[in-house]
Amino acid sequence: QSLAATVSNGYIYISGGINGVSAYLSTVYGAKINSDGTIGSWNTLNTLPGIVASQAMTSYNGYLYVVGGYGAAALSTVYYAQVNGNGTVGTWAATSTLAQVIYNPAAVAVSGYLFVTGGNNGAQVSTVYSAPIKSDGAIGTWATLNTLPATRFSHALVTYNGYLILTGGVSVSTVYSAKLNSDGTIGTWATLNTLPVVLENHGAVVSNGYMFL
Repeated sequence: QSLAATVSNGYIYISGGINGVSAYLSTVYGAKINSDGTIGSWNTLNTLPGIVASQAMTSYNGYLYVVGGYGAAALSTVYYAQVNGNGTVGTWAATSTLAQVIYNPAAVAVSGYLFVTGGNNGAQVSTVYSAPIKSDGAIGTWATLNTLPATRFSHALVTYNGYLILTGGVSVSTVYSAKLNSDGTIGTWATLNTLPVVLENHGAVVSNGYMFL
């Protein structure tokens, strides 16, 4: 539980989480996604530098990113690793840390930037950050962007057609969107049609012009 997942280059990856009541993990697993939608056998890959749960995970341009989370304490770390052609990953390394410790955030990478929204550092936050992604997979300095209309954690975040779209969170059914600018900033967040139910600790994906939760 409290793991994170992403896809890259035809493989699905899972990082960290909790095994049982309080056994925090640093394991990373990967499996090939077949053309018929099934997946192959799970393989154990290079572990993260530390234990982590309630983190965010995303991918961009052949790299995986694990953002924030909770280990022995709340974390501000960002780890990244290169995806190899056979679905394995290289050694994980730390890159630019977040401006604050945070767990249960959400993250996406798009157009050369990594975006992180919301989370919890002992209290819910409404902060939004972005950082440029370098050609070697490392990230640059974090910038603080337009905040969310309200604090959010345990929500989901996707990107589609030049927008960030954020869904749900603890005890809420709201949906927000913000336009992506070419310099890694975003426009003002707008409130969209609410979800039919309160939804937290969920995942979200976009496929063929539709969003699925």
